[in-house]
Amino acid sequence: MGKLGRLTRRVFGKHVGKLLPGIIATFCVYLVIGVWHGSGANLLVFGLLNGVLISASLLAEPWLVKLRSVSKIDGSRPGFGRVFSGLRTLAILGALRYFARADSLGEALGMLKQTFFHPRFRELWNGTVLELGLDRAGLIILASGTVVLLVRDLLTERGKDCGKMLNESRPAIQFVVLLAALSAIVFLGIYSGNVQSASFIYAGM
Repeated sequence: MGKLGRLTRRVFGKHVGKLLPGIIATFCVYLVIGVWHGSGANLLVFGLLNGVLISASLLAEPWLVKLRSVSKIDGSRPGFGRVFSGLRTLAILGALRYFARADSLGEALGMLKQTFFHPRFRELWNGTVLELGLDRAGLIILASGTVVLLVRDLLTERGKDCGKMLNESRPAIQFVVLLAALSAIVFLGIYSGNVQSASFIYAGM
């Protein structure tokens, strides 16, 4: 890798030569992650796309810095830039998950086509979501957990260390918070109806 880096510095320039060994390693890691998930073509594509996106972002960083400067959309600053960066990352990760969760490459591509060209937004509120395995109680639990995570993330964004805040609080408050967390794990996880919370996510692959 060291020799490759020195060679590519002479041929492609300092930026590419410096990053290429790390990019090759990153690409190989994500390719192996895709294969580890299973032997299907969709999972191979899942690993390849992750490797390509991360490698391309590393190579394009100088141009992305200029683009952020011109567009004023900077994810490292509070406001629209950070919201845009979060939504962009969520959209990319969501699209990649199609390949990880589908049963085949054709099914993943079909799901993507359906999502982007024939979306059915009405199914978000007409009861169709309840047919996907979660009842109303499950959706309430999911929504409650999402709110907790959002509050925690908002505090972190504002420079608050939630762990430190809890450690420095009164013992009674620590006891109540930890008891609530443990109770939520036990009663909303293990004893939540027919949901098999302990089942391994890759058991069906």
